[in-house]
Amino acid sequence: MYYFFYIPVGTEARVRGTPWGTIAIASLNAGIFLFFRFVPGFEPEFYRLTLQPGDPSILTSITSSFLHAGWIHLLSNLLYFGIFAPPIESRIGTVRFLATYLCFAGLANLAQAGWMLAIRPDLASMPILGMSGAVAGVMGLFLVRLYFARLKFAAVTLLYLQGFTRASKFTLPAVIAIALWFLLQGVYQLVQPVEGTAYVAHLTGLATGALLG
Repeated sequence: MYYFFYIPVGTEARVRGTPWGTIAIASLNAGIFLFFRFVPGFEPEFYRLTLQPGDPSILTSITSSFLHAGWIHLLSNLLYFGIFAPPIESRIGTVRFLATYLCFAGLANLAQAGWMLAIRPDLASMPILGMSGAVAGVMGLFLVRLYFARLKFAAVTLLYLQGFTRASKFTLPAVIAIALWFLLQGVYQLVQPVEGTAYVAHLTGLATGALLG
């Protein structure tokens, strides 16, 4: 059996100055996650801050983007955010970056809520949460503004029957890597239209970011 696992680990795009907006958003997400994770008795407040398809609002479409279901959910989002956000912030400025990020979060989550309500009304109370839609928006900006940059990947190749394991690294042009990611999100959405992952939010976020780029 053959397996090939890969994750993005960086970009060759240069960052000018300290990306304070990126640091603030990442810290806020981590802090909120740790608070709800380790301070008991706030489950009702957590749920009220999530976006529910049957009762959507602009406020919860944004607050929900700062909530995460678990460690993997949080860390995977922060990984992508930490790669794509600093180069974009350094080029458009911190204030504009923060405003744009919040717009991405709201639009992506509202799109996900609308989709869920349209095809599965019985899921009207299922909470939508996570920053992935907003991160996808930042990726869309990256796609347009830094399409020429290369993304760095770490990979592991496993051949179980042959007992072979190899770690490697490679780079891809951003335009190719992000386009492939967008295509995969579309495929996943077609195969699993309503699952735990908010693919519509991903697609909406990246498309919005590319249009605004």
